[in-house]
Amino acid sequence: MNEHVALLTRESHCACFRRVAPCRAYVERLKAAGRDVGLTEYPGVRHVFDGRAFNPQLTLPKAQTLCHCRLAENDLGQVINADTRQPFRHADACVERGATIGYDEKATADARKAVAAFVAETLKPAR
Repeated sequence: MNEHVALLTRESHCACFRRVAPCRAYVERLKAAGRDVGLTEYPGVRHVFDGRAFNPQLTLPKAQTLCHCRLAENDLGQVINADTRQPFRHADACVERGATIGYDEKATADARKAVAAFVAETLKPAR
């Protein structure tokens, strides 16, 4: 299933070109570690879903995507390819070409509401 999502968390970011499963797993790991994190999925949206300039959608055949790359951070703080255990390179076999970006009015409105609610809740005065 080609499940594209945008991820809005309270702590981190998961690349929008990626499928949702790695993002879900990441959020679950953060929750298990006691972090305050949530996942909002917008099925079917594309990267730059809040960019009105990308309506209609734009296909970028040469754009690099990491949808099939499993990345991790090693003890030295380097991003590594989890399959090869070597420092990640954009020449790795998991890197693919071709992406579509595009605006989604409903997802944009929903995300703006979610961000506004988060900011209001986070910054509300203590009683």
